[in-house]
Order: sequence, then C-alpha cells, then structure tokens
Amino acid sequence: MNHTRRKISPVLDIARGLGMPASADPVAYLITYCRRLVDRWVRDYGPRSLGELLSTAAAKIGVIIEEVHQDWDLQEISQRYLAQREGSFARIASELDQRTFALAIRLRRPRNGCSHVAVIDCRGSKHARRWFSIWHEIVHLMLNPQLELDFRRTTAESKDPVEAMIDKIAGELAFYRPMYDSPLLSSGHPSLSDLEKHRKLLSPEASREASYATAVSRLTHPALFLVAGLALKASEQRALESRSPPAVPPTPKLRVLRTAASESAKAVGLFIPHHHRVSESSIIYRLFHQEIETPLDGICREIENLDQWEDSTGRSLPRLPVVVEAIRNGTQVVFAIITANEFQ
Repeated sequence: MNHTRRKISPVLDIARGLGMPASADPVAYLITYCRRLVDRWVRDYGPRSLGELLSTAAAKIGVIIEEVHQDWDLQEISQRYLAQREGSFARIASELDQRTFALAIRLRRPRNGCSHVAVIDCRGSKHARRWFSIWHEIVHLMLNPQLELDFRRTTAESKDPVEAMIDKIAGELAFYRPMYDSPLLSSGHPSLSDLEKHRKLLSPEASREASYATAVSRLTHPALFLVAGLALKASEQRALESRSPPAVPPTPKLRVLRTAASESAKAVGLFIPHHHRVSESSIIYRLFHQEIETPLDGICREIENLDQWEDSTGRSLPRLPVVVEAIRNGTQVVFAIITANEFQ
C-alpha cells in the first residue's frame, strides 16, 4: 500500500488556512479575500485616495514602510534599528542586492502596533516598481500575518507560485478599482496625455509605467501598452552567462520589455510578444534612437502596420493597421500605447 502523501500546493494551503471551501479556486478566493478586507477598511476608515488607502492598509496590517532612495538611506535605516536592538537590520545592506526589491523583517520588539518593517529599494530603476513593491509586502502580511521567517526577501523574476499569486493580488489592490477606475476606462481611446492626466489625478504616488499599464489593461476597447528598451535575445543572454561566453559579446537591440493589454486586444490581433524586436520603421524605434524631432509635449504619433515588425528569423506579426503613440521615459525606455486603427 502506498502511504505517500500528495504534496499540497502552497497557494492551496494558504487559501484553505483562510477558510476556502473545498471546491473553490484558490487564487480567485485569495484575491476576493484581500479585496473584501480592503473594502471593509475603506468603509470603516474612509481613505479618500490611493495614497491614503495604502497608509490605512499598512497601519491595519502593522507594517512600517522604510524606503531606500540613496545608499545613505540604507545606512541610516540600519543604524536606527540596530540602536533599538533589532539585530536583523545588520543584514539589510548585503541582502538588498541588485535582484532584490524589498525585505520584510519581523521586529523583536513591536512598536506602535507594528510588528514588521518592509524595507523597499527605490534606487535607480527599482523606483519604477516602488508603489507595487510596497503593496506586494502588504499583501504578504495580509495573507500570512505571522511571517513564517523573521527575514524575507522579494526578488526579481521569482518562479515561486506564491510570489506570482502575491503579485496578482498586489496589482489589484495597488490600483483599487473603486478609487482608480474612471470614465476614461469605459469610453474612447485614451492618449498618453489622457493616461498621464488620469495618473496625476488618481495615482500620483504610483510610477507612470504601473499606472499606464493598469489603466490600459482595464479598457473596454482593444489597446496595448508597451515598454521598449535595449535588451538581448534570451538565447544571447544565456550564452553570455554560460561557462563559455562568446568572445565578442552580442549587441543589445531595441526590444519589447513589457506589455499590458486590454481583454479585447487579442481578439482583434493586437498582440506583440515579450522580447520581440522593435521594427526600425516604427515611431518607437526612431524616437528611442532620436532619429526624429519631437513636439513640445514629447509625444509622437503615427499610423503603422504590425506586419512591419519582424523577428530575427524574418517572420512578421499579423497584418493589422494600428495607431502608435510614443514618448521617451528618461533615456533608457520608450512608453507607447497602441490601438487598432479601425477603432479610431
């Protein structure tokens, strides 16, 4: 007789621990669980903005948020907590490495109703993820208030199913629908100017990338938000990191680093794969390489066709006339919103 016990998924285990019925979907259950918790806090405490909501959630969960914007912030935070005999903070400088976005630390001596500290790395390119990183740590503690370990790291590109589930919930709560959705998301085809006005009005604390991506993903009409920057192909990156890297390093090309699409986008063929090379004829490419003059607001707009986008083998994307609006975000990336031309 086989007495081997089937291993329970950690996501399923969390959901069952929070009262999920046997037949329910664990991820859907946990999303609903967290959303209802936030709904109750909104009713009870009346936060009027996403910023106030985040502060309310942090207070209710009992977590202190510490942000690292410069290297000396890290030193100051470490010394301050070490002076309070919180020995775990001696590790934060070494643990907050290039791949780590945040640290969650359980306090030996809770203070002001808070039993944990979340140290959020906002230095350099990590600043764009600041808003999301804070919510990621809050959701962890919503689902597991005791924190299984005294010290936990949140790293980039984690394959852990629990981390993926936390990301999904954090994405919902960071842009809490009753406070974030607006007529912009239910009518018309927003421009980059519209998206920026929406961000400034409803989520000024959030990064442009996170705010734009969420707004586009909730549109009723076909639309795609795209971030383009220099990157290697996956095979080139693997070769570079292998034990026998190529003698001549490959040259990064302008590629799609991230996309966020409305639910109806794929139905009309509006889809660009992650890491796909940006067509040299696209306004996105020419703007990134500064081959065109930009208007005062920095936003460039052109009608294109997706079949101009070819991969390294020469295969094209399906034919689809699109309107592309693009703007540089600093020197490293271009943001673009793409809509099917037939819907303009």
